[in-house]
Amino acid sequence: MIKIAGAGPGNPKLLTAEVQELIKDSQRVIAFGRIKDSLKDLREDILEVNRMDELLELIEKSNEDTLVLASGDPNFFGVVELIRRKGIEISSIYPGISSLQYFMSKIQKSYSHVNTFSVHGREFDFSKIDWTKGEYAFLIDKIHNGNYISKSLDKLGITGEIFYGYNLSYDDEYITSSKIGEEIDEPSSLGVVLVVPYVD
Repeated sequence: MIKIAGAGPGNPKLLTAEVQELIKDSQRVIAFGRIKDSLKDLREDILEVNRMDELLELIEKSNEDTLVLASGDPNFFGVVELIRRKGIEISSIYPGISSLQYFMSKIQKSYSHVNTFSVHGREFDFSKIDWTKGEYAFLIDKIHNGNYISKSLDKLGITGEIFYGYNLSYDDEYITSSKIGEEIDEPSSLGVVLVVPYVD
């Protein structure tokens, strides 16, 4: 039986009470390294994986009661769709606070009309977006990071402001902003970027 739960942006204080109970009670718990490290005080025997193929191998033929912990919310550009594509049955999904939810609260902005994308581990064509339709949030990685997005938009002639959030909810959390085209010091490869274009 495979259950998937959102571990939130990283800080154990942001786990839901339901997910905390699942972590304690499940026969086997699997998580990526960063999540495992942040939850070691809650449970010491969490199995660590560092790649998606490692996770799939562990759960593909498992008959154990297994909880997979996903960062953020598992249905927001998360592991759920990847696991289902492999034909693996999921018995239950439990929500978590996404990095976007957390970030938007920290910068005190509504995300009701934000268009959301992930450039994490995938190619992206910024020229195909209609930049007149509101604000745009991106989950980033070490290649497609905040500066990459800023430079890409600058080349397209897009003007506006970018908000950056890194290591969200951790002790070394870093949130800043700049104009599109300006370069910033990025302390991490994991984060969220919000683009607010100027519209004439």
